Amino acid sequence: MDFAVASSKLEADVKRLKSELQSSRCLEQELRSQITSLSFSDRTTKSELYRLQQENESLQSKCV
Repeated sequence: MDFAVASSKLEADVKRLKSELQSSRCLEQELRSQITSLSFSDRTTKSELYRLQQENESLQSKCV
């Protein structure tokens, strides 16, 4: 394989790898955003669950 062909192949590989890296970075950012959103949702749900448990306990104590 001569130098020109090898050089062209390497350039094509670099271009492909740069594109894959950019795609991976975009996907990583999307996943980080989803994690942030799910973490917020989880905290909100836990807070609501705690509030409902307290309310339930309060209602049960009134019925007894």
